[in-house]
Amino acid sequence: MKTYKHPSPVPGTFRRNPYWKLQALFRERGFHDYEVAAALGTSPQCLSRRIRGAAPWPSDEVSAICKIVGIPQEKIGYYFFPDVEPEGKKEESA
Repeated sequence: MKTYKHPSPVPGTFRRNPYWKLQALFRERGFHDYEVAAALGTSPQCLSRRIRGAAPWPSDEVSAICKIVGIPQEKIGYYFFPDVEPEGKKEESA
């Protein structure tokens, strides 16, 4: 029997995606990526590029995803701007 090596050099690379929290929310709410892509009217490959950080998020898709998976306005930054620290965190670290 032939075995195949996983193409990823590091196991558990889910969290290496910049938008892994968003993708985890899809799973938590019972969605697969292809279902979210279909609801957006885009291809799963296009959604994958956005989740990997290889393509930017258009504002209309951000808004649509928020409606599809139920992201409240105050959590948009948490899911779509993972590299930006919240206001309170900057003051605490100073």
